[in-house]
Amino acid sequence: MRRSFAPVDTLIDLQDHRAPIDLLAVSGDRDAELTADLLPVALDQAESVILVLDGRVRVAFDRRPVRGNVLATSAPRHVRETIPVDEPILDLSGPVAAGIGWLARWSPVSLVSLPLEARRGVLLAMNYRRAFDTEAVAALRAATQRVSLRLALREAQDQVRLTRLALDANPVPTAGLQDGRIAVWNAAAERTYGLPRDEVQGQRLSDVVRTEPDSEDLAWQESAHLPITPVRIDSCRDGELTGVAFTDRSDQVAADEALALQQSLSVMLLESVPGRACVLDTDGIVVATNAAFDAQGPLGRGRRSTLAPGSDYLSWLAGIDEELQRRLQDVLDGDLRSVTREIESTYRRRQTWTEIHATSARHPNAAALILHLDITERKETELDLHHKATHDALTGLPNRVLLVDRLTHALTRAARSHANVGVVYCDLDRFKEVNTAYGHSGGDQLLVQVGRRLRAACRTSDTVARVSGDEFVVLLEDVTAREEVEEVARRILTSLAVPVQLDDGVAHTGASLGLALTPGIARAGMGSVQKLVRQVDAAMYAAKGAGRNQYAWFSPEMLEQPQTRPNFLEVMARRLLNR
Repeated sequence: MRRSFAPVDTLIDLQDHRAPIDLLAVSGDRDAELTADLLPVALDQAESVILVLDGRVRVAFDRRPVRGNVLATSAPRHVRETIPVDEPILDLSGPVAAGIGWLARWSPVSLVSLPLEARRGVLLAMNYRRAFDTEAVAALRAATQRVSLRLALREAQDQVRLTRLALDANPVPTAGLQDGRIAVWNAAAERTYGLPRDEVQGQRLSDVVRTEPDSEDLAWQESAHLPITPVRIDSCRDGELTGVAFTDRSDQVAADEALALQQSLSVMLLESVPGRACVLDTDGIVVATNAAFDAQGPLGRGRRSTLAPGSDYLSWLAGIDEELQRRLQDVLDGDLRSVTREIESTYRRRQTWTEIHATSARHPNAAALILHLDITERKETELDLHHKATHDALTGLPNRVLLVDRLTHALTRAARSHANVGVVYCDLDRFKEVNTAYGHSGGDQLLVQVGRRLRAACRTSDTVARVSGDEFVVLLEDVTAREEVEEVARRILTSLAVPVQLDDGVAHTGASLGLALTPGIARAGMGSVQKLVRQVDAAMYAAKGAGRNQYAWFSPEMLEQPQTRPNFLEVMARRLLNR
């Protein structure tokens, strides 16, 4: 059976500039033996021969020197495809060769392509005057089979040498086993175990190297020339053949032990820091936590509120304190060394405080250490001390110190809002009589009840302060007219006119009130406060002198009246200066 392909010039390219040469001179030393066996047989049957090995033309020969033609290459498809050896693949007679110079002049009758499969080679033989007969094809096939076998043998020998070179180049001790006995022993195995190939070949591997598995990827081995060493054993099997490689894991085991020690020290250090601690990477992701953090969470709200490793700490913090979140990002970026901030929150109806410290760690896997300290007790103590310093211990009302501070701020704020500030100075009537009749305990009870009634009579935005034994000051902010101050004064007088029930009896008392109204002062200070309090104090004395249980507005002439009682302003100023 014949196969035809067109156009013909896709199969054979011709070069007319080369003269015929000796076929053995064309082949290299490596292929001389092959061409000496194959080419004479081919030339007995054909007039032109091409031998292709490894995809390259090794010999191109035309028997008729008169033509002056040497073929340069063969069709690529003949090299790539497997073609039956017992049938010609192309008939170049007749009109197929028309129009092609060399084929048109000499009109070859047939071409046979016989593959040399072992080396991806092909033998091309062409005749110009007759077709190949069966005997010619058989002769060519026999020759190519012989060459193919020789090529295959050479291929196998080369493969064995390459395999041996590859094994010896491998720094890992490697053994090849056949039926469980050593057949291959590379150079690294010789060096490692101190045993040459000829001594170990035929022995069982277990008699040469003793191994004891420790885990899936680690075993301990020992030999006559090698102490106990950790190794990784890799093996592969094909039927009765087995390949085994022993990779020394001593350095890896030492590194793992050092890493484990470092991690245990890191855990110990993380557990030893005060409070709830976590470590963040450069993206703000939690990578490590201590037990306190796991149990209580960053704000001390219990295990359900904790942030497990892998959580986005920055996203959580953005919902708590955006300013702290931005500054923590600067710490993670290396722009800040550390940042500290107090977070106030309410948990189970209790106000709590957490102090957050973020310190740059400057480590590839640990960008920052975050400490969460519970400072609730400290803050409560501070608030309690501040409350005691600014509030009256008996009534719980603001004292002189807080009154001066609030009065100063009220005057400054009123200047900005173009409003007025009203002040009511309240002095109890007949307080000494209550002390005489019911003792200091009764007097204290009366003062507590008076403080409550004053708060009830005033607006929630007003300040009621106790400034001395039986004297109180009411600060009214955002006042627009005198009538507002007078309305508060009337409510106070009405409230205090009601008898007060004490443990040992009933106290009847009242109050004398001094009123003042002033516009805001842009730069209010102690002088402004002293002046205003002096005015309402003088107005209160005027009300007391007019018959008590009434109020009086300040007028400048009231300051001309002599006062025999201790000056409240001097006492208040001394206390402020001595804080």
